[in-house]
Amino acid sequence: MLVKNQIYEAEITDYTAEGQGVAHIEGCAVFIPNAVAGEKVRVRVEKAQKTWAAGKIVEILEKSPHRVNRECEVAKLCGGCDFWHMDYAEETRLKAERVKNCLNRIGGENLAEVPILAAPDCHGYRNKAQYPVAVKKGRAYAGFYRAGTHDVVENARCRILPEEIDAAKDAVGCMTVTLEIQHGINHMLQNSRSCDNSFFCHMSYNKHGNPHTFCDFH
Repeated sequence: MLVKNQIYEAEITDYTAEGQGVAHIEGCAVFIPNAVAGEKVRVRVEKAQKTWAAGKIVEILEKSPHRVNRECEVAKLCGGCDFWHMDYAEETRLKAERVKNCLNRIGGENLAEVPILAAPDCHGYRNKAQYPVAVKKGRAYAGFYRAGTHDVVENARCRILPEEIDAAKDAVGCMTVTLEIQHGINHMLQNSRSCDNSFFCHMSYNKHGNPHTFCDFH
């Protein structure tokens, strides 16, 4: 069994479905976020069980050529994007590998590889977002939960969403302050439709038993 807070050297050999790197140290599987397969790292064990452990990179000894600098300044904090520390070629490879392994193991197939149709663009492709809302110093702000918590990470520009959705999110945030309802908002759901360039926003409002509030942006 590995020792908590101890630092070990390891090589990342695989990924979990959530994009965490997997290494094996002394026969124990160690799950390491923000890692790329093929990298050699020094990792601090933050949680240790008999057959598995969770760790955090303290130093990259050999960097993968697929590691990239995140375009989003909050990607490391935000729980929304799991693969932005690697290039898109590596992301598609690991997803194809995951599908192949499931088909072989669960479906009884014997596939050597699974072809994958890559997206033409990794930016602005999502037309729907559900934002948790928090209040700080009287100002409501929307973002996404920090991974594994209910702490809201504010993000002025989410690159996988169209710019119009972020603009609508900010407009609704300002409106809640104007109407003095910011302390009652806990979620915001937005959806854009390319067919008529319209937006739909649903705010979950729970203060003093008030019903849900709906806004329609065009």
